[in-house]
Amino acid sequence: MAGAQEQMVADRIVRERAYAGRRFKSGDYVAILGAEIVAAAPAYDAVAEPLSQREPRRDRGMICLVSDSGPDVVR
Repeated sequence: MAGAQEQMVADRIVRERAYAGRRFKSGDYVAILGAEIVAAAPAYDAVAEPLSQREPRRDRGMICLVSDSGPDVVR
């Protein structure tokens, strides 16, 4: 389950479409570990691999799909 820090980052990305100097658009997948963006891309596999390399435990980190209705957590 994602931590509070990852959830806060995901909420901010959806609300502002930006975080830590990076911009995001609807349809982007964003891998988040703590307060850090590990990867962002329009394809899940492109962000899942870098996150798994950084943190192989699936109970740490988050992958969210940026959408107009809010962050959709997929990991």
